[in-house]
Amino acid sequence: CALPICFFFRFTFFDTNTSTMEAEFRKAADEVQRLNKKPNNSDLLTLYGLYKQSTEGDCNTKKPGMMDMTGLAKWNAWNAHKGKKTKEEAMKAYIEAVEKFKAKYGFTA
Repeated sequence: CALPICFFFRFTFFDTNTSTMEAEFRKAADEVQRLNKKPNNSDLLTLYGLYKQSTEGDCNTKKPGMMDMTGLAKWNAWNAHKGKKTKEEAMKAYIEAVEKFKAKYGFTA
């Protein structure tokens, strides 16, 4: 395979897959706003951690103090994925979680 052709196919297919995944992720992020019921805190933290890992990668902020319980819970949800999930893996997990929550909480299209 000539180098320019291999280069073209490798990055064309990679970009297509990434673009498709990103489009599905954006769609899921939109759909989660239209659940019929508000998810419980545990499910919200699951979504938050996966969303942050998907959009920013590994947790890169200082751990909040013990008095900031909300901030600490969110930080823990995001930090749980550090070094374990790539952005793409987190996007896939987020999409799957949204589909699960659509069935659990109802969804208005």
